[in-house]
Amino acid sequence: MKPNLYIISHILLSVIILLSACKDDRTEEQQNDPKIIFDDDIQLVFGAEGGQNDVHFSATSTWTAKVDQDWCSVTPSNGNFSTSTVSLTAKANETSYERNATLTLQCGTHTTCKTLIQKQRDALTLTSNRMEVSAEGGTITIEVKDNIPFEYHLDETVSSWLSETNTGSQTGTKLKFNVDVNDSSDRREGKIVIQSGDKSETVTVYQEGEKPQLLLSKDDIAVGSKGGTVSIELRSGITYKMRMIYKVDWLNEISDYSSSYTHLFEVLPNESDEPRTAYIEFSNDEYGLSNKVTITQVQKGAIVVATDNYTVSPWGETLDFQVNTNVNFEVEYSADWIKQLPDSRAMQEVNLHFLISANPDSNQREAVITLSADDASQDIRIIQPGKQYDSIIQIVHTNNTFRIPVLTGTYFKPGQISWGDGTEDSYDEEAVHQYKTNDTYTVSIEASGATEVSFKDLKGITEVDLTQF
Repeated sequence: MKPNLYIISHILLSVIILLSACKDDRTEEQQNDPKIIFDDDIQLVFGAEGGQNDVHFSATSTWTAKVDQDWCSVTPSNGNFSTSTVSLTAKANETSYERNATLTLQCGTHTTCKTLIQKQRDALTLTSNRMEVSAEGGTITIEVKDNIPFEYHLDETVSSWLSETNTGSQTGTKLKFNVDVNDSSDRREGKIVIQSGDKSETVTVYQEGEKPQLLLSKDDIAVGSKGGTVSIELRSGITYKMRMIYKVDWLNEISDYSSSYTHLFEVLPNESDEPRTAYIEFSNDEYGLSNKVTITQVQKGAIVVATDNYTVSPWGETLDFQVNTNVNFEVEYSADWIKQLPDSRAMQEVNLHFLISANPDSNQREAVITLSADDASQDIRIIQPGKQYDSIIQIVHTNNTFRIPVLTGTYFKPGQISWGDGTEDSYDEEAVHQYKTNDTYTVSIEASGATEVSFKDLKGITEVDLTQF
């Protein structure tokens, strides 16, 4: 019996070693090509009330997950290679502002980021901002997730083929629309605008024609010599293939971006003195369809400014922007309230700095900065709003401890707080004051450019005077 046991134990040991080797080989192979593949197109949108959202994906190696904001959390924070799910939980958003966070999934050397968006209080949250309908037509349903009063209206362009089955104003959750048959061969689209107060969302409805088409958001895209990211959106719901007609090494698709209809490409800097062009083709073999996008990148000698319109503070400021060029150029400006600051004029990449004076008048004013070199020129439009006047808010309360309300505005400039007990502080949205005796106090806040005030707590407040706000 002993010899037989000896043979069996050796066989078992060999099997264990073999299985371990196979497992190690598979793990090593997967870890050499780490990937995270999502099950579908993810839209991580939370309503103001918060809640939970699950993300499903497959990983080829061990992975970790994290978020970068404290109002949301992710569980679990790690896992092994397999089909996996993480749960995102968002707290209620009590503010008047939309906020976002980033979910980062890392698998070996591969990192993928997804943006989480949480709507602000009383915001409109929709199930989708895009609806696809076949040529046969039918009924579409748009769900407004927040139970707040809202109105909606249809574009004039859709009135002949899209009709509503609802009233024009309601506090409900679902809107239904009938889409007529599309007898033409052309694809058509229209917009439904949903609005509540100053908040609005637009839903675009795409309907195929009798013969489907491949429509692109842009046919021609121009890029500066420094390079950057370009976006191509398909306005078609049919399947398609995408290819670069002539392969170039300066244009690459960003593979981490996940979308069914939108593709992002990275354009590398153009260090040559000649422009260069690439062509990306989208096609569908079933219907014999084809369309292409032309991407042209200018040479180093061109003057390219990323933005040709700037709105500056009415208080004045320093305006900085970058010019991509490899030629010496002249700078002119059309108003004396703009002054160029000294700077070292390096080639290829020039940082320009301008001092903008405060606007002493209540009216908006504009000026133009012109960059010129030989036959090339670029105009940059500068817009400065009018002078912002001081606002005063007075709050009567009976608290021993008082937290200042939050003031906001596009051109808000903090002022002084008078606590009502003979003490003052500079305004800070986190300011809290402790009183020595129980009494009724009047707090005065002076600020400029404030357009909104929000209280974190109304306890103990008996009066708020906004007549000078």
